[in-house]
Amino acid sequence: MDWQEEMTTKYPELFDGRFHFEIPEGWRVLVESAIRQLHCPVVRARKAVEVAKEYLGTTPTWTPEYLALAERDLEKTLKALPKILQVKEKFGALRIYTTTTISPRASGVIEMAEDLSTKTCQVCGKTGEDVSLVGPGWFQTLCPTHRDERHREG
Repeated sequence: MDWQEEMTTKYPELFDGRFHFEIPEGWRVLVESAIRQLHCPVVRARKAVEVAKEYLGTTPTWTPEYLALAERDLEKTLKALPKILQVKEKFGALRIYTTTTISPRASGVIEMAEDLSTKTCQVCGKTGEDVSLVGPGWFQTLCPTHRDERHREG
């Protein structure tokens, strides 16, 4: 199983049947990080349900009502998750497309990954100020080493 299949298997709530990746290997860490961050609210909500079930009835606080509240919160969290349709490179930058209107938090996670891609070599993942957009023609975000290789290849 490759890393892209692993992501869709590990975080199925974020993907639907139409999903596919079209990104260079150098942006793998950016994409994996964004996916994990988008999934964090689900992890927290599932943990709240797990804890509520574990402590149910042990004190006056851990009531069936509290468990029901945690379960409703999990359901609400799952419904609010964005569904990722496509992750790809466009004009030398990462793009993450979703199916639904997304929360400000999710939007921020996606924007951060997209912004970081403009300073991350899409071939090797090197980051820094010396990484830049290279054109004309097919635009790519490359470190000096891969920029030189591209110029040699012509």
